[in-house]
Amino acid sequence: MASLSGRQVSSTYKDILHVYNGTENQGLEVTTKRVFDGEGVGSPLYLGTDFIEVGTSGGADNSNFKIWGDGSGSTQPYFLFNTSDGNVFLENGNLSVDGSVTADKFSLTDTNESGTDVFTIDTSGVLQVATPINTSSPITSSATITLTGTDDLKLSGSTSRISKGTDKGNIELQDDGVSLQKNGANLFQVKNDGEMLPKTITALSSLPSSPSAGSLAVKINATSSEAELWINL
Repeated sequence: MASLSGRQVSSTYKDILHVYNGTENQGLEVTTKRVFDGEGVGSPLYLGTDFIEVGTSGGADNSNFKIWGDGSGSTQPYFLFNTSDGNVFLENGNLSVDGSVTADKFSLTDTNESGTDVFTIDTSGVLQVATPINTSSPITSSATITLTGTDDLKLSGSTSRISKGTDKGNIELQDDGVSLQKNGANLFQVKNDGEMLPKTITALSSLPSSPSAGSLAVKINATSSEAELWINL
């Protein structure tokens, strides 16, 4: 039976749980203490007046609930829940979620709960990335993505431009359309109304008066919207 009323100590002491951290008769304190049974067998549960831990050697922490995994030292994984601010952390381990996650902000940090955010998403859908993208601060105006074996990819918020390398060309998202560019000049534009404005394709001042058989000559001028096409089959 669960009640100890009327029972002898000799027949019940093993089932009595108590806390102990090396000093007798102190009871619960701020520092967590391990829970033992009456025979001195330790459990993975540690209790304090403000904290609870599972699977560790115990000790005061800034969390209200902490679960430790296998291992020791700086690589030992743990799960931490801090009721003072509602933050949840997983250190040195992997997190798998089957279902929905609801939070004011989702963050990945580079070390532990006091580390620097490398990836965050807030409730308005704003995505901020520090490292591993090569920028010293979250993306606010520009960023460079370093690619192995090829030119870097650059994103610019101030110019609304995506570029590759120094002379590979750009894609510019303009207020009135989209433009493909080379060395700062438009090669091809598509306006919001569907109008397409290509750059002059040929450098010829005029088309040949009598192109040879099998030749194709095209001249399109985006400024004047004039176009000439010669096909001689």
